[in-house]
Amino acid sequence: NYPIRSDFRGVDPSMALIYVSEDLAGLYARRSEVLYKLKFFEESLKDAEVAYMCGYSGYLMTVLQIKCLALLGRHRETKARIEKLTDFCQMKGDFSAIYSINDFFNRISTIRRTDPPCDLIKVKSIKPLWVQKCGRHYVKRPVCRGTVIGKEKPTLSVANPMFRGMYCIVCLRHVPTPFPCPSCSEAVFCSVGCFRDAMSTFHGRECRLGWCLNNVEGLFPHLLAVRAVTIRTVEQLAQERATMIGCRDVLFQCPRPGREERIEIVKCFCVAVFLTRVLGAVEFHSEHQVVLVASILFRAILVTTYHKTLIMHDCTMDSLKTLGFKLSGSALYPTMTRLRHACVPNCRLLFEGTEAHLVSLKNIGPNECLTLDFSNTHLGTDAATRKAILSAEFGIECGCRFCATDMSNKSLNMKP
Repeated sequence: NYPIRSDFRGVDPSMALIYVSEDLAGLYARRSEVLYKLKFFEESLKDAEVAYMCGYSGYLMTVLQIKCLALLGRHRETKARIEKLTDFCQMKGDFSAIYSINDFFNRISTIRRTDPPCDLIKVKSIKPLWVQKCGRHYVKRPVCRGTVIGKEKPTLSVANPMFRGMYCIVCLRHVPTPFPCPSCSEAVFCSVGCFRDAMSTFHGRECRLGWCLNNVEGLFPHLLAVRAVTIRTVEQLAQERATMIGCRDVLFQCPRPGREERIEIVKCFCVAVFLTRVLGAVEFHSEHQVVLVASILFRAILVTTYHKTLIMHDCTMDSLKTLGFKLSGSALYPTMTRLRHACVPNCRLLFEGTEAHLVSLKNIGPNECLTLDFSNTHLGTDAATRKAILSAEFGIECGCRFCATDMSNKSLNMKP
C-alpha cells in the first residue's frame, strides 16, 4: 500500500510509476463507475499487461488484473491470480496488500447469484451517442467513448452523464433516489447500512481519490511521472539498438521500423491508451480539454524519443498554448503528427527579428500532418537562427530539409 502523492519532485522515476499505478488501481476499484467502465475492462486488461511490462512492475499489474477480473465476474481466474499474488506478498512480507485484495474480492463475491453478472448487464442506455444531422433530421447511433467524430469541427464522444452515480457501490443495485457520500459526493449508496459498510472497509480509503477525478491540473504530475519512466525505458532500448529506425511510420508511411522496434512503440502507445481510458471518466469542462490531455500524454510518451523529425522538448500546457492549441480553439488530436512544410499550410508562423509569432492555425484532421508555413519576413534569417527560435519559443525541433539548409534564395513552395 503506497501513499497517494500529487508531487513527484525528488522521487525516483521507478517509484513514481508505482505511485501512479497504485492511484490508477484505486480508480478502478471505485464501484460507482462499474457500469461506466464495463466495456473497457476487457481491453484494459490487455493494456495493463503491456503497460506494466514496460514499467517493470509485475505486482501492480497483477493487482489491477485481479480488480478488473473480479468486476467482470470471472471469479475462477480471479482466485488463481489471488493465490499467485499471495505467494508473492508472503515472500516480500507485505501482508497488508493480501488483506486489501481479499477484502475487495469478498465484496465482489457477495453479489447474489440471481443478479446478472457484471459482463452481462445491459448497458445500451449508457452508450455514448453520436448525433449526426441528415438533412432536416438527426440520427443517433452508438459509438465507443474516445472516438473522434466530425471532420469540420472535431469532437470527442462522451458517455451520457445522466446515468452516472445511479448504482450503489456496495450491492450494485439501481438507486432511484441515491444517497451520496458526504466526503467525495461521487459514490452513491442505497441505504445507510451500505454507507457504513463501505466507509468502514474500502470507501474510507478510496474517497481520497476524488481530487484525481475532478482536478485537471492535478493530473499533470501523474502524466509527467509516467513520461519520465517511459522515456528512460525507451532510451535504454535505443542505446542497445544503435541502428534503430525512428518511428516515422505512425501514420502508416514508409520506411517501417523493425519488428522489435514496433513492439516497443506499441508498449509506449498502450501506456497512453490505458491512461487515457482512465481519464475518460473525468468530468472535464469541455471536450477540448479531453483531447488536450490525451494528446499531451501521447506526445510526451511517444514523440520525445522515437520521432526524429519533431521533438517536443516541453510537453506542458503553456508550450501548447504558445502554439495556439487553446481549449476554446483548434483541437489537437491524440495521434502522431509530422512537422512538414507545404504550400497549403494549416499553421503559419511569422518571424520578426529574434521572435516568432503564430499567425493562424486550422483544425488538424485525424490523418493530417502538422504543416508549418513561414511567412516571407523570415527570408533574411539563416537556418541556424530559425531553428534556435523554434526550439526556444515553441519547444520544437524540425529536422526537415527546409530547416536544415539555408533557404534564403529558394522558393517557399518546395516540397519537403
